[in-house]
Amino acid sequence: MSTSNHIEIEINTRPFQVAKDSTVEQALTEFNAKPPYAVLLNEQFLSNSLYPRTYLVEGDTLEVISAIQGG
Repeated sequence: MSTSNHIEIEINTRPFQVAKDSTVEQALTEFNAKPPYAVLLNEQFLSNSLYPRTYLVEGDTLEVISAIQGG
């Protein structure tokens, strides 16, 4: 068995791989999330000020909720 430098998480119910020691901010960038959006980490809303300092671990789930504009 080889050692991987990646972990498996889930973004919007789909498997997604990120580097070990990735933050939420880095995962959102790799996912190409376009602001404005809200993020749930493991079913809990996460303040955007925490994105750069919240590290992901194997099995975490992110839900990216985009704002819907209309009138």
